[in-house]
Amino acid sequence: MSKNNLPGRFIVTGLFTIVFIFIFLVCGFAEVYILKNGTQIKGKLKKETDTHFIIDAEGLGELSLAKDTVEQILKDEKTIEEERIKSLQTIALDDFVARLVKSYQSQPESKPFPVLAIIPFQTEELSLIEKKIGFGVAEVITDLLVQKHLKEFQIVERSKLEEMLSEQKLSMSGVISDNSAIKVGQLINADILLLGSVSRIGNNYSINARLVTTETGKILSAESMSPSSKEIEKEASAYIDLPENWGLCYSVRYMGLTPKVWGPIDSGRTSGGKPIKWVNGSDFRSAYFFVFGIRYFPIKSILIEFQHSPNPISSNTHGVDEYVDNEWYNRQSAGHFGCEGNLTVNWVKKFGPFYTYLGGGMFYFVGCNIDMSPSSFNSSPNFFGIIPLVRGAIEWRFRKRTGINLSVDYLPVTKEFTATTRNGITYPMYTIDPLMITIFTAFYF
Repeated sequence: MSKNNLPGRFIVTGLFTIVFIFIFLVCGFAEVYILKNGTQIKGKLKKETDTHFIIDAEGLGELSLAKDTVEQILKDEKTIEEERIKSLQTIALDDFVARLVKSYQSQPESKPFPVLAIIPFQTEELSLIEKKIGFGVAEVITDLLVQKHLKEFQIVERSKLEEMLSEQKLSMSGVISDNSAIKVGQLINADILLLGSVSRIGNNYSINARLVTTETGKILSAESMSPSSKEIEKEASAYIDLPENWGLCYSVRYMGLTPKVWGPIDSGRTSGGKPIKWVNGSDFRSAYFFVFGIRYFPIKSILIEFQHSPNPISSNTHGVDEYVDNEWYNRQSAGHFGCEGNLTVNWVKKFGPFYTYLGGGMFYFVGCNIDMSPSSFNSSPNFFGIIPLVRGAIEWRFRKRTGINLSVDYLPVTKEFTATTRNGITYPMYTIDPLMITIFTAFYF
């Protein structure tokens, strides 16, 4: 019997995981090529030249499409529908801004080419404040004004507005009263301000906007609209913080093991008249686990996480070896390290695309004792334990809702694993090392 059958399953499973992640992140779905004549062709890109796309088209085989005949490339049918809705939404926003501008220009108090400062829209709902949805909506409208109405307004740069708000102890994403906004507008020599509010009604946002003069605070123009909240959040995704309260993770954990040294011990038994002695047959120094986990953020700064592994990747049985006249005879009994997992609460700190975690909780494990005698091969639960752990981790969100995490767990209290012989004597086999390392990929929604 091999005492250390570790690498095989770990390597195979690791390669499977790498292939799965590669297919998921890189290959993606078939693309849809929309030609300028309105034709849609679905297929996967095989090769791209300076002038053509070579694709494997569904139902048509290999096709060569001239780049100057392609109007747009979408990822799949769902994206086509999303782009259509987004296009309609953009038209609605364009019309909203155009009506606001036209109404202002029709007022006697309007000025030619006025200086316009755009203040983040206000909201009273805590969830919308956390998302910075008012800031995001204002930025989307700013983009439209810059794209379509730059010849009609001198728009104050965001950096200049942020600087003045900071001097007035205000924030781009915080609450700003109309009086405070007018004061800021006067300090930066703005002629008019774009003010507004955002609230949520069912699956829609209610957006109200108005242009006011900084001299008197008079409203010169006002408009409102109720777009889909989903599409507005998508349109403003670069500026707002969308909730990612839940996450699923898939990881590999390394656990170090330290064998207990003992033996030979006289078993009190014989084989062919020769005495049998027992020795600790465990020389495993590591175990690997595939771990599945669920992450939940009740608030941005707190993470509650549960991880569980049903079985180890690596072979990690341990047990008592029998020797007859100092010659290895057989493994008399063994223990199998079964499922393990942990539950932790972590404090979260964000640094750009990186997140750090510091917390603690409990680590649990279950193992079985196996009677390996030829006449009676059976197993039964032998050891179970819960021990505290302290966790430190860092995560890189290389995509908005996907991250790679490296965590280190410290076990202030270690646990001794045992194996029980057929005559009922229990011997220590090894202990868990105090440090465990886990690498995983997490997907948030």
